[in-house]
Amino acid sequence: MSLKSKSLTMEAVCAVRAANADLLKDPYSQKIALLLPDAEKNCEILDRGSRGMFSRSVVLRSLYFRDALIDQAKHHTQLIVLSAGFDLRATSLPEWKGKHFFSVDHPYSQAFCRNVFTQAEIDVSDVKFVGFDLNRPPKELMDSLRDNGVDFNEPTTVVWEGATYYFAKEAVYQVMDAFAANFKQFAFYADLINIKSFFEGDKPVSVGVEKNLAFLEKIGEPWIGFFDMEELRTRLKEMGYHAVQLIPREDLEQKYFGEILMSRDNTYFLKATVERN
Repeated sequence: MSLKSKSLTMEAVCAVRAANADLLKDPYSQKIALLLPDAEKNCEILDRGSRGMFSRSVVLRSLYFRDALIDQAKHHTQLIVLSAGFDLRATSLPEWKGKHFFSVDHPYSQAFCRNVFTQAEIDVSDVKFVGFDLNRPPKELMDSLRDNGVDFNEPTTVVWEGATYYFAKEAVYQVMDAFAANFKQFAFYADLINIKSFFEGDKPVSVGVEKNLAFLEKIGEPWIGFFDMEELRTRLKEMGYHAVQLIPREDLEQKYFGEILMSRDNTYFLKATVERN
């Protein structure tokens, strides 16, 4: 998704996190949301289109990725967050204090977010911002990361949360391949949409799916990145990832909420690792 203005979804995500700040241990989103007059309205729009599951999915993934960051801090000293938006959570985690945090996002989106951080008087002095359009060639991404101080030999965690579905599948694969080719020791985390829950051949699997996709198209933020999970596993192995873990969203929903309300076999959470000497 080549952003040229602020994103409805990005603001809505902030509204969800602000409303659940205590549960998420999020010290920033409430301050940010105060500066986003459309955030709550945007959240209501997305919840209405998903029968309330938008907010539930944001809380779920926020809990999962927060726990992942805490766990990875035991092993890694460098963090790269792709399509970061307003995500500053690493700066609030004591486990990441004193380590290196790089926030990567489209230059338009990043400029908007940084302006909000300034207005909210949020200290981002520990964050290195890298403005980059992830639709551009992955070699340029690696060059940009290197130019901004990323050490490819340092143990690194990469997080791509809530965004892969806004990019063409091959663009996502190219990003994953570039990290595998350049970093010696890292873990790649992302959430990905299962194509089999949305399409049969080239047609939506149901009228409901067709309406949801049309709604996303209408608000200017269409989902275009869908993955076959077996193909994903195979492609990652071919790229050189040593371990590939795919967790169904319903497993995490049961873990964090104690019940499953969202559709099954829809979204998978990826952890893929590379370990080289």
